[in-house]
Amino acid sequence: MVIQANSKLRVRGVIKVQTYGNSRVKRGYDLLLGAVLLVFSAPCLLVALMLNTVVTRGHPLFVQRRVGRNGVEFGLLKLRTMRMPKNGEVWLHRTIVDDRRLTLLGGLFRRAYVDELPQLINVLVGDMSMVGPRPETPETTSEISVSNPRFKERTLVKPGISGVAQVFFRKPESDHDLWRRYYYDRAYIAKCSLILDLKLTALTLIHVLRYRGT
Repeated sequence: MVIQANSKLRVRGVIKVQTYGNSRVKRGYDLLLGAVLLVFSAPCLLVALMLNTVVTRGHPLFVQRRVGRNGVEFGLLKLRTMRMPKNGEVWLHRTIVDDRRLTLLGGLFRRAYVDELPQLINVLVGDMSMVGPRPETPETTSEISVSNPRFKERTLVKPGISGVAQVFFRKPESDHDLWRRYYYDRAYIAKCSLILDLKLTALTLIHVLRYRGT
């Protein structure tokens, strides 16, 4: 199955997860691809960590609570790309394109997806999958679920480093953008397969090579 950007993505009614969605085959794919990518990206990640240690004054990584499969929270790993908030500063949870809070290297890391590399560890330990809906914060999940309880259907499978929504859309800057991604996530959950994961992985690689991060 190939999901086109202009396709009708509304999967009506309660969605049913394909057997593959939580299968050993998918887990095996995650372990194999995650391990290979971590090995090959280790030199880049090591250099990024050293540079980021200088830029962030000793805080190169950060852990953020996200909602995983079945609503279980976990710590998502990322390279720090935003400066530490000063006393009294209140920041929105959502980041936007060209965010002024980005550090000197933050924009570069995001555009090249280097900030996401630590999440390969999340994949290997079983918190995440290589392909799936991107995990939201508990606050965002709770807020949107009030108006639409079905938003939590995104947690029927493990969250992913990349997915249908990430391939076709930039980072969400509004609730409308989140809803567009939500329909893509529902379509993925209802129709996921190894073939689809392979296609989405290939498309993600193309995006990375084209330097299309945000």
